[in-house]
Amino acid sequence: MSLPTVFVTSATGSQGGAVARLLRSQGYPVHATVRDPSSPAAQALSSIGVTLTAASWDDEPALAAAMAGCTKVFLNLMPSLFSLDDEVVWGERIVRLAKEAGVDHLIYASGAYIDKMDRLTGLEADSIVAHTMRSKLAIEGAVRAAGFAHYTILRGGFFMANFVNPKAGMMYPSLVSEGVWVTAIGADVPVPLIDTEDIGRFAVAAFRAPEKFGEVDLVWEYRTPGEIVEALAKAAGREMRVKVLTEEEVEEESKRNVFIKAQSSVGGLGRFVDLERVGAYGVPMTTFAEYLEREKESVMQTYGHLPAAR
Repeated sequence: MSLPTVFVTSATGSQGGAVARLLRSQGYPVHATVRDPSSPAAQALSSIGVTLTAASWDDEPALAAAMAGCTKVFLNLMPSLFSLDDEVVWGERIVRLAKEAGVDHLIYASGAYIDKMDRLTGLEADSIVAHTMRSKLAIEGAVRAAGFAHYTILRGGFFMANFVNPKAGMMYPSLVSEGVWVTAIGADVPVPLIDTEDIGRFAVAAFRAPEKFGEVDLVWEYRTPGEIVEALAKAAGREMRVKVLTEEEVEEESKRNVFIKAQSSVGGLGRFVDLERVGAYGVPMTTFAEYLEREKESVMQTYGHLPAAR
C-alpha cells in the first residue's frame, strides 16, 4: 500500500523543515510551496525529493495545484511583516483549499498558551504578540470547524532553536552580541522548551495514528532563564549571564525589542504542561542539553566570539 502524499507549509522553516525531512526519510511523498525555488533552503528540500511549487500563500490557484493529490496537510504559518491580519487569511484559505482537495487529516502547528491566552497576566490586548496569538486561535477554530476526518493541533513551547542563530540574533540581540540575556521573564519562572525536531516527530506520528492524537501541548523541559543561559555557556565554553529587567526597564527596552513585553507574561501559568502525558505518547524527545550537543556547530557560530569562560 502506497504512503499518502503530504502538503507541508513553511517547509523551509524549522518546524515545516523538520516535518518534511522526516516524512521523506520514511518514504512519504511531500509537496510544498516556496517563494524562491533557487534558494539554498528550497534546493535542500528538492535534493531529498520534495516536490516544490513556486507560490506565496496569497496565490490561491498555485496553492490548490500544489495540494492536488495530497490527503494530509501540515499547516504552520508565520505572522506577516506587512499586515497582522494576513496570518488568519492565509490559514483559513489553506484550510478551505485542503478540504476542497479531499484532505482527510490536517495538523496545525499552533503555539503554547494560545488556548489559554485569556489567563495570561501582563499580555497587552493591543500588542503585536496578542494579535498574533488571536490569529492562531482563530485558525485553530477554523481547523476544528472544517470537518476533516481527523485533525491535530500541536502547541509547541519556546523553541530551543531560538537560542542559536539565525533566530537568536533577532530575538535576543544582547545575548548574541554581549553574552547577556536581557529578559522580562522572571528569574524563577519555568520556561517551557521544545525542540522543533520533536514537533516534527509528533506530526509524523500523528499522521500514522491520527486517532491517538488530538490537541497536544508540546513541551519537554522547563528551565529558568538562568538555567538556560548556564546550559548555553557550558555548551559554548563562554562567559554568559542573565539580566532580568525591572518593570521600568521593560517599558524602555520594549521600544527597541517587540518581544520584551510578551516575555513578561510568561510564567503566569507555571508548569502548565504535564510532561508525563507528553512522554506517554511514546515519541522520542530531546532535552535542551541534548539539543545543544547536537547543534554544537551552530552554538559556536552564534556565541564563539564571546570571551572564554574562566
